[in-house]
Amino acid sequence: MYGVILAGGNGTRFWPVGRTAFPKQLLSLFGEKSLFQETILRLLPLIPWNRFRVVTRFELVDQIQAQAREMARSFGDGIGTRNELHLLAEPVGRDTAAAVGLAAISIGRVDPTGIMVVLPSDHLITQPKIFLELLSFGEEMAQRGELVTLGITPTHPETGYGYICRGDLISEATLPAADTTTTTQCYRVASFHEKPNYETAKNYCNQGRFYWNSGIFIWRVDKILAEIKECLPQLWEGLLNIEPLLGTPDESEAIRGLYEQLSPISIDYGVMERTGRAAVIPADIGWSDLGSWAAMTALHPTDSMGNLVLGKVVDQGSQNSILISHDRVLTTIGLSGQIVVATGDAVLVCPKDRAQEVKQLVEELSRRNIPELSSPLTVSRPWGAYTVLSEGPTYKVKRILVNPGQRLSLQYHHHRSEHWVVVSGIAMVTCGDQVSELSAQQSTFIPKGIQHRLENHGETVLEIIEVQNGGYLGEDDIVRLNDDYARLHGGSGGSIR
Repeated sequence: MYGVILAGGNGTRFWPVGRTAFPKQLLSLFGEKSLFQETILRLLPLIPWNRFRVVTRFELVDQIQAQAREMARSFGDGIGTRNELHLLAEPVGRDTAAAVGLAAISIGRVDPTGIMVVLPSDHLITQPKIFLELLSFGEEMAQRGELVTLGITPTHPETGYGYICRGDLISEATLPAADTTTTTQCYRVASFHEKPNYETAKNYCNQGRFYWNSGIFIWRVDKILAEIKECLPQLWEGLLNIEPLLGTPDESEAIRGLYEQLSPISIDYGVMERTGRAAVIPADIGWSDLGSWAAMTALHPTDSMGNLVLGKVVDQGSQNSILISHDRVLTTIGLSGQIVVATGDAVLVCPKDRAQEVKQLVEELSRRNIPELSSPLTVSRPWGAYTVLSEGPTYKVKRILVNPGQRLSLQYHHHRSEHWVVVSGIAMVTCGDQVSELSAQQSTFIPKGIQHRLENHGETVLEIIEVQNGGYLGEDDIVRLNDDYARLHGGSGGSIR
């Protein structure tokens, strides 16, 4: 069995904490792990580390890999920090059919009849043991040629999800860890239904034959590719042209032109609604797609007034509200049914019952080219992270953290100089032909156009303050000469330091 994790989302529904450059799947909304990390950990009892394929956006590769390395370090010798997850970077987004097809041809090179478990990277599942048992049952059905999806047993009339209507019974099984009288079934899919209005959703729930569409699938590699060939011939032809380029240098850049020609379409609409092999396994696994800020109440306890309060919040007399602040003090008085989320550079205020409209708000921010839409103040990098403390037309001040044993690329800039002040740790600095060691309270100047590098050879995190000066301070003003993270060509290009 192979785990195919779809991790290319844009982070629109959890703005301002989630950004297009740091979307929902990378956020730690509950506990210390991100939703992406929780997704991987949930599957590890069933699927080995080396049989994951993560399909993500070109721009997120470094952040996804950094979170994977963080997990790998926690496993010690069981995985090892050098054994990185297999990432498939989409040069442009083309919806889930293309993402699934890309993963299928990648796995098909080594295991044409392997079983793929395809699932989003940003969902919540509170019953992981039952989930794994259902996946094992789904594997049996997939071996028989079925294209299986998990249908979530609805708990209420939900208008925000698509629905699946079951047909005839195909097979049933007893869950190993469940009561011996408890069985689970696999049904032929009778029909798929788009998001309904409330009365229709209520009718679906009363019938007992309808399930929420989870977006979780189980199928054999050769079977899904055969269905793509039958149902989506244009995508199939594109995959045939892309397959020889996988694993080549600059893989993502090599397939860009071919990928851009693919028509965007979901795997649900493109294949599952057209095939005669679609099957559904009912699943009661504590599932949520965490589709808006309002869903946060499912993750955290509320106070006696029904408020969810996280971070630096001082409230008086509010009720049934979501109040979140991580980077500044948030004070509120007498709110009712409101959402207030504050970050260091943006604030969201809206009624809880309009939380789904954050997506439209983000579209408006994009139309107006508001920079706070894209990157948060703190940005993860493979070597550590940086936080923008202040900026103006000709200057930018950053706090840079370099993890032990890591180093930035050997690089230079066309448009800016940099001044570094060491706050803690020991910095190994290359500037031109000179290499020097700086400790706390020491500083150095990096002229424009001079090659330079920052390294941390110590055992603690290196912290520096960087002051940039110049006419252009964009992150793409970086020319790499040597890099430990394969970002010289392709990779994350100039957008990643």
